[in-house]
Amino acid sequence: MSSRRTFLRTGVGVITSVGMATRFPNVPPPHPPITPDRLRKPEQGMLTLLGNPTEAAGVDRVDQARAWQKTVGNFATEAIHLFFPHIPVTGCWIGESRYDFSPMDTVIRNTLKSDPTASLILRLRIDMPDWWINGHPDQVLLYEDGTDSVKTSWGTQVKAPSLASALWRQDVEHLLRSLVNHVGQSDYARHVVGYHPALFHGGEWFQEGSQYGKKADYSPLMERAFRVWLRTKYPDEASPERVIPLASQRDVGDIGHLRDPEKSRNVLDYYEFYHQQIAEQAIGYCRIFKEETAGRAITGLYYGYSIVLSMLPGWLQRSGHLALKRVLESPYVDYIGSMLDNEYLEREGFGWSFGPLADSARLHGKVFVAEDEARTWLNRRYEQYLSYIPWSRTAEEEVNYLKRNFSCAMTHCEHEELADLEGGWYDDQRIMDCVGRLARIAGDPSWSRSPVTQIALFIDETAYFYQDEAHDAALNSPLMIDSMPEYFHIGAPLDMYLFSDLTDGRVPLERYKLIVLLNPWHITDRQRDFIKTRVQSDGRWILTYYAPGFIGRGTPACESIRDLIGIQVAMDAKPGLLQIKSKGKTYGTRNPVAPIFYAQDAHAEVLARQSNADRPAVSLKRFDKWTSVYSAVPALPAGLLRRLAKDAGVHLYVETDDLIYATDGFLAIHAGVAGAKDLRLPKICNLYDPYDRRLDARRTQGFSLTMKKGDTRLWMLGEMNCTKRQQ
Repeated sequence: MSSRRTFLRTGVGVITSVGMATRFPNVPPPHPPITPDRLRKPEQGMLTLLGNPTEAAGVDRVDQARAWQKTVGNFATEAIHLFFPHIPVTGCWIGESRYDFSPMDTVIRNTLKSDPTASLILRLRIDMPDWWINGHPDQVLLYEDGTDSVKTSWGTQVKAPSLASALWRQDVEHLLRSLVNHVGQSDYARHVVGYHPALFHGGEWFQEGSQYGKKADYSPLMERAFRVWLRTKYPDEASPERVIPLASQRDVGDIGHLRDPEKSRNVLDYYEFYHQQIAEQAIGYCRIFKEETAGRAITGLYYGYSIVLSMLPGWLQRSGHLALKRVLESPYVDYIGSMLDNEYLEREGFGWSFGPLADSARLHGKVFVAEDEARTWLNRRYEQYLSYIPWSRTAEEEVNYLKRNFSCAMTHCEHEELADLEGGWYDDQRIMDCVGRLARIAGDPSWSRSPVTQIALFIDETAYFYQDEAHDAALNSPLMIDSMPEYFHIGAPLDMYLFSDLTDGRVPLERYKLIVLLNPWHITDRQRDFIKTRVQSDGRWILTYYAPGFIGRGTPACESIRDLIGIQVAMDAKPGLLQIKSKGKTYGTRNPVAPIFYAQDAHAEVLARQSNADRPAVSLKRFDKWTSVYSAVPALPAGLLRRLAKDAGVHLYVETDDLIYATDGFLAIHAGVAGAKDLRLPKICNLYDPYDRRLDARRTQGFSLTMKKGDTRLWMLGEMNCTKRQQ
């Protein structure tokens, strides 16, 4: 073994370029090329529906391949020509610096048989091959319990590379550079426009064991790498014998379930380092694709699941997904993606990503790709694997579902990628007719994509570091999961960003009348100053929860909360529930949290009281330039949120519990409840239904209709030539 590989096996190294340049054949593309710049600008109307990969475990791969080819042909018939074929790269990696890319060639050529004009972004699924594991056992990730593998819900036993393995990164780099070189010399080169590295659990870049409660990485490699990182951060301090925090340290807080930065510095440092390792690896592979194609390749990955992973205790801290800011700031990443959240896929629900991805991506010059697992009754063959995905029982249900999620994509400048995990989900002419209609609406450049949203939610990805892993879900699940249906059924559209986008000055504050700060438990002095001088102004209303600003000014204190939000808050160290009742339903925590915070301010108006304790639940205090609303309860009903939005001056399109997506030139409503809907528009305009090619109203500022629960209607708004459109 070379001295270089010996060094990479035992030390913390830097990946060095192998330097295999790609030469693309001088053949014109099959249609106008989809470039990174073009992909990042879906508001130009060039593309919004994408083809799908078919990936599942323990399935009939031959049947899956046939289904994929048929689906590609069906989509091509509807003028959709961008696809994300699933490439099992692990099967192409047959030995050290030895590759057989014929399985990839087969997938690509079969895809092109179904659509000879297709453009492809290759989803490169990479796991550790058995031969690599056997040859490098010291490079494998170790869990805190001493094991090096995890049994997944698919029934497979999986091992992962140590997050600090420079040898793994070097070998994957050589693999990827060889793969891109192979593509560049192939007869299909002009069709491949991008690469999507898909590693770790499901190809989604979160640590394999994190979903199953297994803490990582306790390998000697990670111990050495973290020690080097600490030495750089604290050059005047000696490191202890063991630097990676124990499970017992990660599972307990210092103030109830919260962390004191002074007492838990080592844990906080480890979280920062750990998440950086995964983010930097993902960015590094995207860099390879850019280098090997002189910047021509589109690159992206799934990352930033700071909402959905909050449902299980400690999942987020273990995941590696809390460095989204770092990924979005990379010049090597064009798009960020996730599935649409299965928690909300019910037909009266809403479509949204696994984190604050779409709107933050736009701020950083990127685009969000939404994988829509629009499962239907047509194939439920793999129910044992996919039971977590709700399914449409009729074509009418599926059409309303597709129109709803399409409208979310349209109004947030996303790309929508329809996935077919079993094969045949869309094999119905009524569904494909819907897909074609939506694709044509997406490609129509005449309607305005200009945003009109007046509500913005902010999520602080680093706030999760300040909660212990054993109890964090007691607060985070109602705050991040249960509350989302309530926000989306206010009757007005909303945006969602990283908290750092706000305090870095990226967010167009002039648009928003209601700001919701979901979880800024820890804020720096600079962030505090920005909120107090820039956000708390212009008549804006600001809603905060639980313990905003509690941590970050020396010893955590309630005075720091008052300094930030202007409302005096008290703390009770004893664990307890935080709940409110409305219309017979209880909102808030189901398990005790500690400590408990609540408003204790004689000058604040109490809007609601806790149902399980004689304490304020929601309090309001007006100031000269802004209004502060504080909620001790982490989830509030849509009716109360609607009242706050209306008082803040937000335009409500409806005052019923319905989902609204809107831009200046587009409006969609998805009925959360059955009955009459009285739409109120922010301006006088025509309402043209582009789906059914029908003018519903001319020069109006209001429109009434009756809808069934789960129905979706959409319109273009403006002064367009409606007579011509109906022809």
